[in-house]
Amino acid sequence: MFIVIVSLGITGILSVLNLTAQKSADPMVRKQMLAIAEAMLEEVELMPFTYCDPADANATTAGAALVGGANCQATVEAIGPEPGETRYHAVTPYDNVNDYHGFDTNTATPSGI
Repeated sequence: MFIVIVSLGITGILSVLNLTAQKSADPMVRKQMLAIAEAMLEEVELMPFTYCDPADANATTAGAALVGGANCQATVEAIGPEPGETRYHAVTPYDNVNDYHGFDTNTATPSGI
């Protein structure tokens, strides 16, 4: 009788340990996903917001997304990336926070690296 009770207890403990061992990788995957998301958020937060394209002479002083006067000298910043800009491009990377509009990490592929 003692052997049956002890073996049932050991079986229960081993099944719990087995379940714990199977799920032990989940926290690592979650931490990796959180680290990727935090890095992406920090990257977006560090980008400047300007009404004009950052290469425009009045980019830091423009008061509206208009050309002329005290606003943009030549180029108004469009929603989304400008033609040729990609997040990973070495020559024409994203240069404004709104370049990330519509950005999808599932379809993004590094280019120009």
